[in-house]
Amino acid sequence: MKRILTVIAVGVLFAQMAFAGGIVTNTNQSAEWVRMLSRDASTDIDAVYFNPAGVIALGEGLHFSLSNQSIFQEYKLTDDYSTLNDGTYTGDVSAPLFPNLYASFNKEKWAVSAGLGVIGGGGSAEYSRGMPAFELQASGIPSSLTSSGIPTTAYSLDQYFDGSSIFYGVQMNFTYKFSDMISASVGGRVVIANNQYTGYLKNVMINPDMSAHALGASLPMYTGSMVSATDFFTNMSAALTGVANSAYAGATAMNDLVSAAPDLTFAQAEAGIPTFDAAARAQLEGGLLALGIPQAQIDQMTLAQAQGTYQALGEGYTESATGATDNAAATTDKDVDVTQTAIGITPIISVNITPNDKLNIGLKWEGNTTLEFENDTKVDGTGMFPDGTTFNRDMPMMLSAGVQYKVSDNFRAQAGYHLFMDKNADWSGREDLVDDNLYELSIGAEYDINDMFTLSAGYLMGRTGVSESYQDNLSFSLSSNTVGFGAQVNLSEALSVDLGFGKMMYVDMDEHVAADAAAGTAAHITNYDKDGYMFAIGVNYSIF
Repeated sequence: MKRILTVIAVGVLFAQMAFAGGIVTNTNQSAEWVRMLSRDASTDIDAVYFNPAGVIALGEGLHFSLSNQSIFQEYKLTDDYSTLNDGTYTGDVSAPLFPNLYASFNKEKWAVSAGLGVIGGGGSAEYSRGMPAFELQASGIPSSLTSSGIPTTAYSLDQYFDGSSIFYGVQMNFTYKFSDMISASVGGRVVIANNQYTGYLKNVMINPDMSAHALGASLPMYTGSMVSATDFFTNMSAALTGVANSAYAGATAMNDLVSAAPDLTFAQAEAGIPTFDAAARAQLEGGLLALGIPQAQIDQMTLAQAQGTYQALGEGYTESATGATDNAAATTDKDVDVTQTAIGITPIISVNITPNDKLNIGLKWEGNTTLEFENDTKVDGTGMFPDGTTFNRDMPMMLSAGVQYKVSDNFRAQAGYHLFMDKNADWSGREDLVDDNLYELSIGAEYDINDMFTLSAGYLMGRTGVSESYQDNLSFSLSSNTVGFGAQVNLSEALSVDLGFGKMMYVDMDEHVAADAAAGTAAHITNYDKDGYMFAIGVNYSIF
């Protein structure tokens, strides 16, 4: 009996927890962004992130901004694997606190700005009944046992997974205004990343019926009721080992007979060998009968063939006992409690170009951020998270460009573009599963109703470039469409408040999973989908 249950490793869940931006990187970095969705040519205080060279337009003084987003998403994984009890799994992702803090000190042609934000991850994902990948092989136990002659029709298990991820980014920029048209900025960001995973797979139950099985007398307790899979496989291993030992004993008992007359049948041996009487014959033939060999077949065997049959049966039952032992180990309760940490540095260069009083252009380059994570493993029932093991999950180089155009005195429009160089990042080999780099396109507009109220809206399109083989339960990437709207309330020349709401809509994607003979799973299709929404509020204040 082959091993029919394995437990897969928890992967890098944070890769699917970025809310807007790349596979790893968050670009939803202000309340103004939520209400407009296009800020790459910003000359407001959130330019500290989106367009560092543009902060020079704030004018002399000290400028601050504090904002928070509350973000909620639902992940939906649907698997068509035929033996699953229920192929739909949902995960609730929440980030009620997603803050951004910006400050800029401007003096004549210079500006020094700083920012603090959640540059990656930022939420927690809870799968109350786990994921299909954890359940697939457990669901195959009934059919596997049935095919081996042990009718089994049901299984159950308890599973749970919770993952949280947060990448803090602390940024500083130095900006200089070369002329009324051009300003430039150089700076960097320190990224401090932390992932935490907890979960379990336990209480795997099955309902084997051994009442008509050859080993039923040895295992009378299994009559079709739900029982512990671990206990069943442990007891099955013991019973199979006992049968294997009996077969080996039979083979050993025939050594002298085979040495004397290997080509005789049992009947010929009884007639021709004085020391081999009817009782000895009945004992050896009875052993083969007990092991399931028909009498007619036994009658045709030579002594050498009979001994070989005993030996082969012993080896077969030993292999089955080993498989049952493996299954017992695989179905024991599994717990995981792992923390992964990394620190990296992002270089940032920005240029702002203002050809005239209506047009502003923002350009930014962010270099690759090398992030080597290390496991701090407290509990690992899977054996898949050795303490101290490292892996890479870089934040890839990003290029952004934005254009802001002043249509009239009270109407402004923006457009932006982001390109994430995923194929050039080090993701411990997963970058090889990326066909094209992810990109985003955005448009937004704002209209001043009067000196106090400004209304805004925007649209953001994100298109992932991963191949189907990149997707898995713990790290998938989907294309998206996001709409946002909101308002800015100008309470005074120095104080304003931003309010925003955004709705994220994702394009679902199938993963065609090939059969895995080693794991005992057939081909199946997993569908990945998610949606979400966000609220934002921000306060901006300047001291002139």
